[in-house]
Amino acid sequence: MKQPEFDKAGYSIWDMEIYNHALTYPLDKFHPTDIPRYIDEYVDRFPKWIMSSQLNTVKGLDTFPNQVVTHGTSQAMDWWHYWCEWNNLTCKVFRGEYPYHKDLRQGACPFIEEHPLQKGDALLISLPFSGNGGSHQRMLEAFDTCDKLGIPVFIDACWFGCCSGLNFDFTRECIQAVAFSTTKSLKTDAWRNGMIFSKHRVGGIQKLYEWRWLSSFNLAIGLHQMEKFSPDYMYNKYKDTYDWVCHKLKLTPTNTIFIALGEGEEYKDKEFDRYWRDDAYCRINVRNHLKYFHKVKQDLDN
Repeated sequence: MKQPEFDKAGYSIWDMEIYNHALTYPLDKFHPTDIPRYIDEYVDRFPKWIMSSQLNTVKGLDTFPNQVVTHGTSQAMDWWHYWCEWNNLTCKVFRGEYPYHKDLRQGACPFIEEHPLQKGDALLISLPFSGNGGSHQRMLEAFDTCDKLGIPVFIDACWFGCCSGLNFDFTRECIQAVAFSTTKSLKTDAWRNGMIFSKHRVGGIQKLYEWRWLSSFNLAIGLHQMEKFSPDYMYNKYKDTYDWVCHKLKLTPTNTIFIALGEGEEYKDKEFDRYWRDDAYCRINVRNHLKYFHKVKQDLDN
């Protein structure tokens, strides 16, 4: 077995138990013409699946009047950027946020550290936060500012299902939308499915949902995965290995099971340049180490 290497991307652990279970979906029971059934079942079950976490607290999902199926969180964020343009709002992010937004906006997504929040802005923030695998240290302060100035907030929760110890409280007035998916937690990369919870109608996404023009097979796979795996499965499975890996490699653990931080002078060397995000966080993905050493431990135990 090849020795693992660090990863800089935000991909989660390629857990074969999760992936192989997706492949057991009974195709003979899939009804491609019965699209409404899969949609209705998904919209009912996915929020309950999210709320079932014992490792995190989730509040306020039921306060959003528009609860719509998406093709993962990326589609929901595409709508948010369009919505900001339509409403003449400048979408801002913190350093360390997913680079997708700057790529999408061709760089026109200012950092709050250099351009503080003000009227006419919108805030997009991930939770768990992309830069540190936990919550951004200024998140609550930013929400206070957004509440005071009437700045709308979008929360990207794409790493939910791979984390522990976080408070997903969506009851703040400023929070206008939040998106979840099963891509990272249930390894549905090839069958993308998720939901956006919004205080606004979500454009074309909402129309496709209302017209039932959706990939019912993707939803069927998502439902199939939720039947077997809880949102705490991945964290619980790899927690001991994660703690050991972080200790051995002198990395700082985070709330996200495959993300660790390189802190200290040694991580300022050139060999770690590729892991630094916006010069703010040395974010290291240890998913390869977790799989490797989890397998080693299993072999030893057997």
